[in-house]
Amino acid sequence: MDKYDEQIAYLTNNPNQINKLWDKAEGLFKILGKNSNLRRAGCLTMIKPDENRAVPYYPLDEKGNILVELNKEIINDSGIPNDPFLITIEKLPKFAYYQRKYDALVAETTHNAIDDNDFHPDRDCYN
Repeated sequence: MDKYDEQIAYLTNNPNQINKLWDKAEGLFKILGKNSNLRRAGCLTMIKPDENRAVPYYPLDEKGNILVELNKEIINDSGIPNDPFLITIEKLPKFAYYQRKYDALVAETTHNAIDDNDFHPDRDCYN
């Protein structure tokens, strides 16, 4: 059992704490990367497109590069809501899946990230 499993167990017994933990951006709801000058790192719900969100958020590696494949996967996953108030106990395993995947990608290397000059949001993120 890892930290994400422990948080799922806690939230399963305390579902009223989901939004409080989301507000703290911890564990299952942590920000995927650090904000850089040009790009904004976001949690899973913030990475999902939302017509009310003026600017996009991305999963970023430690250098601030967008993790393109992970970004595409999150955007296309119907199990991740774009609103924290839509997070349910049933969706928590998806959050754990992506947090683990992000942790592994960042620990492994940044070779999955692309250079600023090669990134095209229309082509790389929303297809």
